[in-house]
Amino acid sequence: QLNRHLPGQRWCTPCHTAPSLLIFWNLPTTAQVTIEAQPTKVSEGKDVLLLVHNLPQNVAGYSWYKGQIMDLHHYITAYTIDTEMIIVGPAYSGRETVYSNASLLIQNVTQKDTGSYTIQIIKRGDGTKRVTGHFTLYLETPKPSINSSNLNPREGTETVILSCDPDTQNVSYLWWINGQSLPISRKLQLSENNRTLVLSGVTKDTAGPYECEMKNPVSGSRSDPVTLNLLYILDASTISSSYAYYHPGEVPKLSCLTDSHPLAEHSWLIDGKFQKSAQVFFIPQITKTYRGVYICFIHSSASGGTNLIIKRVIVPAEMPKPYITSNNFNPMENKNVVALTCEPKTQGYTYVWRVNGQSLLVSPRLKQPGKNRILILTSVTRNDTGPYECEIRDRVGSICSDPVTLHVPYGPDVPSIFPSRTDYHSGENLYLSCFADSNPSAEYTWSMHGKFLQSGKELSIPKITTKHTGIYGCSARNSATGSERSTFKMIVVSGKWIPASLAIGF
Repeated sequence: QLNRHLPGQRWCTPCHTAPSLLIFWNLPTTAQVTIEAQPTKVSEGKDVLLLVHNLPQNVAGYSWYKGQIMDLHHYITAYTIDTEMIIVGPAYSGRETVYSNASLLIQNVTQKDTGSYTIQIIKRGDGTKRVTGHFTLYLETPKPSINSSNLNPREGTETVILSCDPDTQNVSYLWWINGQSLPISRKLQLSENNRTLVLSGVTKDTAGPYECEMKNPVSGSRSDPVTLNLLYILDASTISSSYAYYHPGEVPKLSCLTDSHPLAEHSWLIDGKFQKSAQVFFIPQITKTYRGVYICFIHSSASGGTNLIIKRVIVPAEMPKPYITSNNFNPMENKNVVALTCEPKTQGYTYVWRVNGQSLLVSPRLKQPGKNRILILTSVTRNDTGPYECEIRDRVGSICSDPVTLHVPYGPDVPSIFPSRTDYHSGENLYLSCFADSNPSAEYTWSMHGKFLQSGKELSIPKITTKHTGIYGCSARNSATGSERSTFKMIVVSGKWIPASLAIGF
């Protein structure tokens, strides 16, 4: 029987229910019937009251339906005002209670209770009038979790299916990767309701972290992040040291650099002979016995990938310290050609020359034949003294010679007589000095009208007279170059000089 009284459901005593449920709304009949859920956010297993507002006047009874279709199949319960009778229908679960104010209490809410509800209000009067109201019930979304078909996929080869659990009605599902919305990609495919995410050929870019979110109009919650433990090994492995040449006594450390997860196993071989299992191959002090073909063998037990890296290591003879020889360390300026040679002559080295600590400038006077081992100065000047250094280099390092300086005799240049003054008075002291740039320093002699006066850079004559008027000459001679240069100066000595203060009245 669908139409029946439920024990204790007659409204004979107002104290039978909580006073808050016995609320009557006396609003104008023109106000629209509305339904409010209390509380607005309902968790599964809790109770919710669908409270009806704006009831019309002269109500005869109420009927509640699950959904928006008012037929027998969706009929939950009804209440008649005059008889205070409660009638239940096929959609009644035993957890619903209707009150005299038309409100509907649902106890111990489940996911099946979510969705639309419709109340039909029957009014008294000339003919039966019906007023309806609709409401959709949403539960507070639970915190979702992500389940994976494979948390340890192999890179680029395996497909992973992620699901956002639990499967919940009347919610929408959203996915996030690295805190961002999912990009459009053929490798990321969502199911029709977005609850399932399919990852094709997982790579580092699609390993996560992933989050899923469940939302409905009243609440939303996001899962904890999940990152796939991607198993991979890259082919682009390298040996850390870029050097292939080492001098005896050096301490090389070779590291086999491989991007893999989990960490791959490494083995070292020299000329096919096993040496050790390690990612780093450390040689305390290299000798010629360590030269050969080095192989780093890489194997990942997790991904099954393998890789080989090959490097040839050469240990040449110890590099000698170079030194400079010359055909002439004392060349004459503008007369001699100088050839500097970087010794010893060796194979496999590059020669570099420096002068005054700087690389040589390009000049037609500088030639470097023999792969730069010989430096030729075609016309030596006083500016070419150096110091010179030569450096030998191989693929590993370099070593420099001690500096060498050329001794270039030159000059003398045309001498100069100081001061420039030419007019003197009787009684003054005459003092002249002579200088000419020369290497080694020049020897000086003084003359007057071609007659020798004295030797030395300076000429001093006290208290000169008019007899000292004449042409004075300075000669500079370089004993090393055998060159001599002269210059002349006219000195005029007038009568005795009288100060102006004593010349008044004369």
